[in-house]
Amino acid sequence: MREFIAIFKELLHSAQSALARVFHWRRGLSPQDMEQIQQQRMAANLNRIMLSNVLLILFQTMNLAVDLLTKAHGSYGIYFNIGALCIIAVCLLATHWVLVILRDKSAQGVYRRSKRWFILLYYFLISILILGFSVVDLIERNSLNNFWALVVYLGVFPVLEAREAAPLFGLSLSFQLVVLLLAHAPANHLQQCVMLMMSAFVVNQVFFSSFLSTQLSRIQLEAVSHVDYLTDLLNRRGMSNWMETHKEDLRGRQVACGFIDIDYFKVYNDAYGHLEGDDCLKKISDMVKAFFAKEETMICRYGGEEILVILPGLDYVQAGRRFDALRAAIRKADIPFQASPLLDSVTVSIGYATQSVFEPGELRDLIRRADDALYTAKKGGRNRVEGYVRQEMAS
Repeated sequence: MREFIAIFKELLHSAQSALARVFHWRRGLSPQDMEQIQQQRMAANLNRIMLSNVLLILFQTMNLAVDLLTKAHGSYGIYFNIGALCIIAVCLLATHWVLVILRDKSAQGVYRRSKRWFILLYYFLISILILGFSVVDLIERNSLNNFWALVVYLGVFPVLEAREAAPLFGLSLSFQLVVLLLAHAPANHLQQCVMLMMSAFVVNQVFFSSFLSTQLSRIQLEAVSHVDYLTDLLNRRGMSNWMETHKEDLRGRQVACGFIDIDYFKVYNDAYGHLEGDDCLKKISDMVKAFFAKEETMICRYGGEEILVILPGLDYVQAGRRFDALRAAIRKADIPFQASPLLDSVTVSIGYATQSVFEPGELRDLIRRADDALYTAKKGGRNRVEGYVRQEMAS
């Protein structure tokens, strides 16, 4: 009995989690994550419509061929079948071309709202089309086979939120009930129709929940792969992704780039051990994040004890002041370092460069110049800030 209760509780918990994921899936997601999921969902819907078009026309062609061979529709069978096949072919061909246009014109989500309405309208019209076959099937054979086909089609293919699926399934069910009543269908057919559409809605939301789980897992994996596990800063992969994402935002703007290097970090590790070295690096990283918390910035652990900071909107003088203030703040934090050849606390050297960025390659050139400036700062005695532009002017 206890095992049964435990299993029941586990199933109930799984159902609650699935419902929460379906109805509150936006909760806790950033706008960027929601945008990614919506784009993936729209792409999946367009691909599924393409696939369903092919399967639907194959299924109906075979169905109509069988009807012709068996003369299922009496003397008017050939006209009914040819007409129905032509209607299906025209509808699916038109759908295909609309899909091609939407896919080509909306790579960046410009027509996402149009996509959503088109997808909902498509499935509604297809349900009406299949409903026509269902009525003929019901009247001539007293069969609900085509109703089953409609239920499976709507349940499996669309990737819809609950707020999108509910109106679609509700309207489709309403049309079905009206048609069945006009056809004087028995009460058990009405009951079966309602149960089938309710089941299709549940199946559709189960598939949507599965789709969400896959997308959320993908986002979490991407986030982990883009973040340094020790410092919680972006890693090199995260930096590359940030540069690709923001390349249009940075175009034509003045950008400052700075390298921050902990002075004599190898000596610190040798004196205090690598665990203490990790703690020191974590403290410096947290200080850098806190220092630039209110500014538009990208902070990355570039490698070892080097931290890269990109600050859009700062010129050479402004960047120099900000980086020097950061250097002073780290010095003032007074992190003990008795073995330092400089002072008795941890210090940093910073090299920076500024430039107006117009192409992605120029941002990488800017990073190289900041690295050169860092080399100059370390060569000049450390615990200092050096700018690449100042170096050029001196020469």
